[in-house]
Amino acid sequence: MFYNSKKLIDEKVLQQFYFECFMLADAPLRKKLLPEKYLEYAATNAVKGLNPEVRVGEKTDGGAHITDFVLYPMPSTSLSKLNIELKWNVRDFEKQPERFPHYDGRLSKGFVVALQDEDYSPKFVGDNQIPTVYLCPEEFKKWFTKKSYGIVSQALANKTGSKPSRLSGEKFWVVCIVSASEEHYLHHGKPQDIWAFRDNNNPKNIMNILDGDYVVFVRFDHCEPGRAVYPYGAKPNTKYKKSRGGFLQNDQISWAINLIDIRKVNKGYHLNYTTKSPYHGFDEKWLETSEKLPEQKNYTQFITFNKPNGDHFEYNWTCPVGTKLDRKLFTDEKAETVAFVDSVRSSMNTRGDAVEISRSAFESILHLVGTL
Repeated sequence: MFYNSKKLIDEKVLQQFYFECFMLADAPLRKKLLPEKYLEYAATNAVKGLNPEVRVGEKTDGGAHITDFVLYPMPSTSLSKLNIELKWNVRDFEKQPERFPHYDGRLSKGFVVALQDEDYSPKFVGDNQIPTVYLCPEEFKKWFTKKSYGIVSQALANKTGSKPSRLSGEKFWVVCIVSASEEHYLHHGKPQDIWAFRDNNNPKNIMNILDGDYVVFVRFDHCEPGRAVYPYGAKPNTKYKKSRGGFLQNDQISWAINLIDIRKVNKGYHLNYTTKSPYHGFDEKWLETSEKLPEQKNYTQFITFNKPNGDHFEYNWTCPVGTKLDRKLFTDEKAETVAFVDSVRSSMNTRGDAVEISRSAFESILHLVGTL
């Protein structure tokens, strides 16, 4: 039958499985995705990211050798970059000895990732010079079952030019513009309809942002005490538990928002290591270097937005200078308001990672800005 074909599921699906497992893993889980020889790359602060489909050399027949991933370490480490090749079966790699120098140390270092085979899963290949990692087939099946709608949606989008979608429809996200990113947002991100996430932040949720989703950007006028973003308590003597013990009384907290933008995503989470516009504007110092090595780039994870076109869910903050939304507008009387405030606090405390909110919480904010 046709479904017995090896090509029914493309190898790129296996690559996506490994990418998500690796990028979302903490240090203990990453150790399971690395060969023993390279366990030092398991630390989340040691790795910048995985760059897919990288040209690393030339074949003897004149074609290009493209590795599935290059694992870039953080520039602050002394680690070298690693090439990673993914195969359904490790035997497939062993049939390609011309690739070995890019993984065994002669030209570059790296390793091979394949599905576990009970009959044949050697720890090393290529004259015992290239270490291997094996993925659990059952875990892959579970992941594929969960992700199949999105995978097919993305594949159809690539084939037909339509936008990828998810079964549950669009999602809504909140991003807090922390102080380190304010300049980027105002002078490049907002006018160029793009947003980037620093690699060393190790954001988790942005990988789930798809075309057609909405992102609410929030900037604070002030927040005292720092990071104490809690709704205003409508009842007397309301207090909030501090993360390091103790409590904050309601009247000890003061904050106000002085910018809310709501943007519709044009292109969801993707990687870009180039200097092309508009991806260039987040790495000014890197652009001044002579080599512009990908592993030295600070921003490689992006989402882009539609040009403002009157979409009924979008909102562009054009209020007069000095306009603020005081904390007292965000009371704890409505669950939707509490959920929004909690999401802003969570984004702030994860250095600007995106946090998902419900449609009702999103619509409550849309209603609020509609009164301005």
